[in-house]
Amino acid sequence: MNIENFYELCLAASEELGLANTSALGFGMDVLLDDVLIEAMFSDGATSMLLLADLGAIADADKAGVCETLLAMQLAACDDRRVRFGFHPMRGALVLCIPVALGHDADATHLALVLRAAAQQVRQWRASLLSGRATARREGDEYLTSGLGGDSSAGHSQADEAQRNGI
Repeated sequence: MNIENFYELCLAASEELGLANTSALGFGMDVLLDDVLIEAMFSDGATSMLLLADLGAIADADKAGVCETLLAMQLAACDDRRVRFGFHPMRGALVLCIPVALGHDADATHLALVLRAAAQQVRQWRASLLSGRATARREGDEYLTSGLGGDSSAGHSQADEAQRNGI
């Protein structure tokens, strides 16, 4: 998939979800869906994208315990590619990593369903597995450096590429 198709796919999915900024996801900026920040990572010509769903604000004192919990869950679900966690180095955030195939039949409805499911899963974990240790981020939090009004100094390859292509 090329960057233009990726942008159009994200735009249509964002419209389907009723997001306030329908351009953000395709430009690699965070979108807020049901109190969960989600970012899409994509490289021009790739056959898949990676969604990063922020697990929430975690106090420094809880980070090691949360990491142990997440890694144990990932190990227990080793056959399920949908249960992968990562660390966003530019944001200092723990994220749920969800690969999404982008074949010739990729459609906005499917992407919207995956985005909604990711947000729902994160909210469920915040209320159970991570209860009292992970909370939704709010506008004004230091983490919010893109998409929701802050200055994005991190830069995103798909946004740069899309702008070069006049999207």
